[in-house]
Amino acid sequence: MPTNQIEVCDSLVTERAGEDLPAAGLISREEREQMIATAAYRRYAQRAGAPGDPLQDWLEAEKEVDATLSTRAAPGAHAKKVLVSWLSTVLEECHAQIEDLGTKAKAANAAMKRKYAAQLTSVTPKYDTARSKFLELCAEGDDAWAHLREGAVKATNEMRTAVRQAVSVFK
Repeated sequence: MPTNQIEVCDSLVTERAGEDLPAAGLISREEREQMIATAAYRRYAQRAGAPGDPLQDWLEAEKEVDATLSTRAAPGAHAKKVLVSWLSTVLEECHAQIEDLGTKAKAANAAMKRKYAAQLTSVTPKYDTARSKFLELCAEGDDAWAHLREGAVKATNEMRTAVRQAVSVFK
């Protein structure tokens, strides 16, 4: 049984590995930049506080994402898998931030608990919507993929913005 979002989608995408995806228009410029930002941040996080060069992180992430996306015109489910992987990464990062807000809320005084609760109330429905769109994208065949992609990316970006705003309230 799959235990996380990547495994769920990998299993669904593997089932459709023989199907073709439309090659054109899969990833917008904004989506590509978001994928690069996520990959660059992952490089930063893997250093665990060790010094590094943010520009170098970005350039290496850009090469990685472009190499992955350059294969998108190949037949098969690779392009879908790339997008699913990015969506999954963003969902998991936001879920961790939401859990952190919940943990902090439990340890806070009464006034702060209300503030944390208000933030959690605003972001949880957006997370649920994004996760639902993500799972729908994973489960559907390629005939609905383009339409679902747009909704999944939009919901994920809205959720990511809401989580960032919620977290920033307590900085």
